[in-house]
Amino acid sequence: MEEFRLLYFPSKNTAAHVPAPVDVTRLRQLLDNDIWAFSNCRVDAPGLPVAEVDWLFYNAAKGTFILCEWKRYPHAVSQVADTGAPWTLGNGASVPNPLEQVARQLDAIRRVLRGSLRETFFPDVGLLAVNPFQSVYSPQIGAATVQERLRFGKVFGSLEDLAQTVSTRFSPVPLLVPDDDRLRLAEMLAEEFRCAVSQGVTKKLGAGAPLAGVNADRRMREIHLELAALHTELAGLLQVPATVRPAPQVAVPIPPRPPETEKKPAVVVQASATQAKLTKHQRMKRHVDRFLPSADLTQVAKTGALKSAWLAALTDSDLHLKEGVSAALFGAVAGPHFSDSSSFKQLLGTGLPAWCLAQAHEAGLKASMQKGASGQIRLSKPRVQAASSDAALG
Repeated sequence: MEEFRLLYFPSKNTAAHVPAPVDVTRLRQLLDNDIWAFSNCRVDAPGLPVAEVDWLFYNAAKGTFILCEWKRYPHAVSQVADTGAPWTLGNGASVPNPLEQVARQLDAIRRVLRGSLRETFFPDVGLLAVNPFQSVYSPQIGAATVQERLRFGKVFGSLEDLAQTVSTRFSPVPLLVPDDDRLRLAEMLAEEFRCAVSQGVTKKLGAGAPLAGVNADRRMREIHLELAALHTELAGLLQVPATVRPAPQVAVPIPPRPPETEKKPAVVVQASATQAKLTKHQRMKRHVDRFLPSADLTQVAKTGALKSAWLAALTDSDLHLKEGVSAALFGAVAGPHFSDSSSFKQLLGTGLPAWCLAQAHEAGLKASMQKGASGQIRLSKPRVQAASSDAALG
């Protein structure tokens, strides 16, 4: 069976230019299955001429779209100019500037992505934040090519450089969806850009669906872990009314024993002072240790336990600083519990920050990546409003 890395969506238009098989094979070698590649797209945006786009990449782990026009020339490119001037080849000939072509394509791509796609999958993202990165690839660009400084986008002379940017390109407002919505997003993108969805891609993106023949004991364990996460969330919600009842001790005076009535507040203050000494690392460790036992677990059970621990951390108001809850801290604390796993990415199918954000969305929380800090998950409206969340630590 073919091993899928890059998820490839070829054009359904039989009249469209077909990319060279050697280029597709090389992209499959360079890019993993977090990258979706739509080739030879036909973009029919309302009010604009039909655009033919060579490649549109979507990085499902980082939430970025990258548009790339491919050009091949009979001679080496001697000079790359910004928009407003042609490019120059090694034989002195001038050729139309492909950056200007990409700019026109970008208008059509943006109009499609900012329409029903944004409303369906990224409703909390503003229009201006949906802005794909533009680029040009030409194998005739080399070390001798003189490149004028570009205002927008980038040019590449090798597939390795292109793949590196596609894999690492960061957006301050990532366009991410939960794993359960990935197949639906892929199908809608393919429909908009006139591309086909192969059975292999469907199987890969639909891997999160329930599997036939699952071991009953294992599945029951997973359900118990999910219930534990719900109980943790419920405990956080119950904390709000609970904190409004500090008066019973004061409401019942005991005149004959004034020393005892004075000691009770002192004990409470002392306990609070001890709890306040817990560092963020210690609080996070308590959540992780609560749901991740030292005994070996199956891979599915590990994922469920990791999810429960993360949701418990999200409901802990003492971890909700203004910069958000640290997915990096969570990974550092949880890592020792997974010594038999090569990486979180292999276990979860995606990077840890993207997985943490997806779990928050799945739990119904209004969460987003903190700007400028990709490992920080911030809740716009935290469900826990209490000053302390020690009850959530069990």
